[in-house]
Amino acid sequence: MQRTWSAVRLSAVTATAPPPLIGKGTRPIAIDFPSRFIPALAVEAILSTFVISYYLCNRYGVKTVLTFPYVSDLASTQPAAGCMALGLVLTSVLIFCVVILNYGKIKNNLALVGAPNGYKRNIFCALCGLIGAPSLGAAGCFDTTRTPRIHLYFVCVFFLTSLVYVSLITNLYIKLLDFEKATRYPTKELIRLQTSRWMSLPTSVKYKIVICIMYIVFTILYLPVSAYLIKDFNDYSEQPEYHQYRVSI
Repeated sequence: MQRTWSAVRLSAVTATAPPPLIGKGTRPIAIDFPSRFIPALAVEAILSTFVISYYLCNRYGVKTVLTFPYVSDLASTQPAAGCMALGLVLTSVLIFCVVILNYGKIKNNLALVGAPNGYKRNIFCALCGLIGAPSLGAAGCFDTTRTPRIHLYFVCVFFLTSLVYVSLITNLYIKLLDFEKATRYPTKELIRLQTSRWMSLPTSVKYKIVICIMYIVFTILYLPVSAYLIKDFNDYSEQPEYHQYRVSI
């Protein structure tokens, strides 16, 4: 038994390292690490920010007109405003990293499957993400009490750019799936990429389509539909039922 374990350790030490992933133009990828944890950190950061801000509002007796307030109103007073700004800025930095990583990943995957198009779409998708990510942080820094118009502006920019980003990223993954299915003789790099995935590409595409559809529906209901019904975005006492409807979305 000891000999077998020694043999395993020896083979692990002396084994030849796998070749680096090759991107477009035979340029090697410098960093290859499990970046799937960064989106999880972004989700954890924004949820923790909302929970802590809600606790601070209740702790310091902040009164709201609505039974369930807007997330933006949780940052109307200190110290919840500072917590919200810090948390959303941290989340925007993580989203920024996710956008960059997704751009490089999709660019490399398009090259591996020999895709003739999709590169310009990937660039535009990344630009939308790079605009939307800091807009989220700015929306947390400009609260609804002191700068409501600026806050609303950055909220609209974030939702619109993220809507385009989610739609394009889903479309790009659908194209990648189609190209992979059409590849008759996959290269070693493509086989290595397929075997290293935490989730198969068809399953990933199914989840992305569902998330994309849900995000589009809720964004449309929150921004154009419900905004059309509301006369004043800042005075909740005039139409509390419509504002509560927006919060529930």
